[in-house]
Amino acid sequence: MKTVLMADPARYPRMTTHELRETFLLDALFAPGDIHFNYVDLDRAVVGFAAPLDSALSLPTDPALRAAYFTERRELAALNIGGHGAIRVQG
Repeated sequence: MKTVLMADPARYPRMTTHELRETFLLDALFAPGDIHFNYVDLDRAVVGFAAPLDSALSLPTDPALRAAYFTERRELAALNIGGHGAIRVQG
């Protein structure tokens, strides 16, 4: 999981294009058969993308979340933009 650190208002005027992209662009999320996450420190949100293929994907927790399981301290929302799918909780 990549951690995205937001810049403070004093830094914005001096940031280069590369620094702005590193701060605000969430790229490389889509990977068929895998799950990718970005942790955004501004509002402690996790933005991710799951692209299952032939088998189910498990939702792992990351040490950066300091939680026993992914939704221990956060809510989860899912949006399906592909074909038929299902989400199973606790098995």
